[in-house]
Amino acid sequence: LAYSSTEGRVEKQASAAIGSGELALVITGIRQMTSTIRAYELRSEDGRDLPLAEAGAHIEVPALLANGILVTRQYSLTTDVGRRNVYEIAVRCESGGRGGSQAIHDTWQLGTLLRASLPINHFPLHADSRPAVLIAGGIGITPFRSILIETIRTGGLAYRVGVFYANRRPRDAAFLEEFRHLAEQAHEPICMAVQEVSDERVSPSAPEGSPGLSLRSGVTDARSPLAV
Repeated sequence: LAYSSTEGRVEKQASAAIGSGELALVITGIRQMTSTIRAYELRSEDGRDLPLAEAGAHIEVPALLANGILVTRQYSLTTDVGRRNVYEIAVRCESGGRGGSQAIHDTWQLGTLLRASLPINHFPLHADSRPAVLIAGGIGITPFRSILIETIRTGGLAYRVGVFYANRRPRDAAFLEEFRHLAEQAHEPICMAVQEVSDERVSPSAPEGSPGLSLRSGVTDARSPLAV
């Protein structure tokens, strides 16, 4: 069965599911976040609540390569784990990669049925009082979204959290404005530094020996997480 939404109704058409995992999902939403990143909204095929997922968790999803080989790829859940009706993952299309992300962008559509794994968490925040410093480049930011949402929803942690998020260009940064907003909402201090790293050559007036790399940053909270 495949599903397409028409004015709030769900229509069913014959189709085969991709993959062999134990979790039956259907794609109910797709949004283009940047030129290379798409977010996919996943819901239970039968409309029931999805398995509980911890902040920082991921799922393994199937991708059918152009040569017909079925592979699996791991993607972090970016959604608020308090919501049991939907998962969301963000997939960056890597044109020079192994083909999994390209296959997802090429073949996943609204109504596509997937057989994915249950949520797996190898990235939980610690429970003691040590501060947490989260460092991400590009699409590596995805697990931090659910962690920050959970931190805010539960009233904060007993320690400081710092987030460093680097991208080549602001337009490449998924969740950028939302992360800034989350940092401002936090009950406990969350320091967020957003850095833009570009390939532009430095100005001719720069001192001799300056590297051909420019680095600019915008900081939501000027306090350094390394100083907590």
